[in-house]
Amino acid sequence: MPFDLLFFLATAAFGWGLSLATYRWFASHNDWPMGEWQAHRPGLPIAIGLFAIFIAMLFALARGGATLAIVPLCGLIAAIAWTGITRVGAQAALLLAPIAVLALVVAWTIAATMVDSAAYSRANLSLIGDRGIETGRQAAGIAAERRWTGPGSARRED
Repeated sequence: MPFDLLFFLATAAFGWGLSLATYRWFASHNDWPMGEWQAHRPGLPIAIGLFAIFIAMLFALARGGATLAIVPLCGLIAAIAWTGITRVGAQAALLLAPIAVLALVVAWTIAATMVDSAAYSRANLSLIGDRGIETGRQAAGIAAERRWTGPGSARRED
């Protein structure tokens, strides 16, 4: 069973972002303690949370298909579990949401670069010809008969 790192990071970013954006409301209605940022600067955690949700949804939109519905659904479940189970510990999302977003952007960039380089390689291989690599070697001036056997070895053409 393959592990989809990008999906996991998008779900984590969405879940921690949603937890971060809604924690103040849950804390005030349930009489939970709030940290300094949640109590005195509520706009900043909400902005960080909404940014994390935006990046996760941007990834889901770019991937398309069922990912567009599954990332928010799994993120919602993760946010409910994170806020409900950790309560005060949910404020750790102030660190975890930006880390998840950064990891998602880096992994997404690497994956996109690998796909582009694979497409570039396929395009170059299609230029080699119908007869495969041998045609490409001949076009590059490398004869198939010549084989290097090591230092000091000379091949005699009799």
